[in-house]
Amino acid sequence: MNNRIITQFLQKLNSGDLIGAEALCYEVYQNNKENLHAIKNLALTLMLQKKYFEALHFYNEAVKLDSLDFDSNVNLAFLYLHSEDYELALKYCNQGISINPKNAIPHKTLGELYMALREFDLSINSLEKSFELFKENPSKYQKTFSYELKYRYLECLIINKREDDALSFIHEHGHDENINPDILSYQIKALPKSLNKDLINKSEILLEEIKNSSDPTRIKKSAGIYFALAAYFSKSDQKKSEQYYVDGNLQIDKIQNYRPLESQKYIKNIIKSFDELPSFDHKKNYGEGIIFIIGMPRSGTTLLESIVSNSPKVFTAGEMASFKNLIQYDITTKAKKNIDLIIEYLDHYISKINYLKKDKAFLIYKLPFNAFLIGFIEKLLPGAKILLIDRDPWDIATSIFQQIYIDKHYYSTKFFNIAMQIANYNFIRSYWLKVCDAKNILSIKYEDLVGNPKSLSDKIYKFLQIDHQIDFEARKGFYSNTASFGQVKDDISNKSVGKSVFSSHKDQFFKDLENQSKYWENFYQNH
Repeated sequence: MNNRIITQFLQKLNSGDLIGAEALCYEVYQNNKENLHAIKNLALTLMLQKKYFEALHFYNEAVKLDSLDFDSNVNLAFLYLHSEDYELALKYCNQGISINPKNAIPHKTLGELYMALREFDLSINSLEKSFELFKENPSKYQKTFSYELKYRYLECLIINKREDDALSFIHEHGHDENINPDILSYQIKALPKSLNKDLINKSEILLEEIKNSSDPTRIKKSAGIYFALAAYFSKSDQKKSEQYYVDGNLQIDKIQNYRPLESQKYIKNIIKSFDELPSFDHKKNYGEGIIFIIGMPRSGTTLLESIVSNSPKVFTAGEMASFKNLIQYDITTKAKKNIDLIIEYLDHYISKINYLKKDKAFLIYKLPFNAFLIGFIEKLLPGAKILLIDRDPWDIATSIFQQIYIDKHYYSTKFFNIAMQIANYNFIRSYWLKVCDAKNILSIKYEDLVGNPKSLSDKIYKFLQIDHQIDFEARKGFYSNTASFGQVKDDISNKSVGKSVFSSHKDQFFKDLENQSKYWENFYQNH
């Protein structure tokens, strides 16, 4: 790039015009496809827009030109981590560290990778190294890196049962000159002993200063503080807590553009893509040992995961998006009706699963979204088992509304949108159960699970063909990086059933749920 183009590129990046920056970089790239900087700049603009698959392509082009380019290796490690190709993520993490062992970034990515692999001792070693390098020269790293590193390190301390170290870390580094809403929320949920009235007062003062800002970064921060304080006051001042949740969701609304009708269109496209999937004979053991845990967010999927993973024969992969991406980007887009290509993509997916399973007989694959893909699971992975959990819709709705979802579950900020999404879920769930052979599906009610966990656990293990008796005390040591991480550490109880919150919204919620359900009834009759 010449100086004029570099200036334009930096101006667009600094102003947040990532689309404009991408267009500029693509134009430069088209004129010089062998220029390392042109490729890297294009890849960066794609990565910043979370176009991870496109960014992967160009960073791979970059390392072909220079295998020792630090930026390319580090960003490939990040991208492969997010695409859940952990073997390649490990390769590029180590490559990045070997190129520049004094940089904190690849050590942080390596720590997060080990967390995904549930190798927590290795994870904390890498995160400690990253934090040590970060402290040597913090000004060279972006503020977002600092926030993420501190939160991840704190999380890993708790996982490794180093509560005293976690308390010391928060005291020394948790908030610096300002409030870190992620750490504040973690303190409230997992480390209440670290809280004091001064911190809460400081958080409320900061909230007053930034809540009317139009800057996206400040909007996200104010939303985080609203949700953290809402959780803090939930046990002492329900009215104040509920208002904070409402205000926090209003903040998120400022930076989201959720369109409810798009979800309906998306479901119809899923059904159409499934109908167009070719019939073919593939390996009958595809999916053998994979356990899909499926349900609406906040329906009890994490609790169910903690029960199943209590067996030493089970590895839990958590909320992986690999199957969703396999269907959306590979099977129904790139492969279309090409059977050989479909099998090639399936083989790559299974290889990623086997890398995680290692010597375990079973692997838990939990992502609520997979409810929309049950037909694909049954057809492409006939050896897999599905645990399908359902919960009272109002309990789901209020629980979703009390979680901060900025980069996912965009419907979560309004009860009307949540009602529509639950109706969408109910329809696609019922649709798959009608058109699929349900022999590999076990339906579970959350209320039954928390009401009689021993009996339901035995039933679940029998269905999965796992020879195991649950150890309820050991189950509480289960780690989850979802919003339910604190709840699974408690004894299983029905205290979350029928909670009395947001009662003024309840009647309208059920009216909206009924109206949207009628829409799907009409659609199904005409399909």
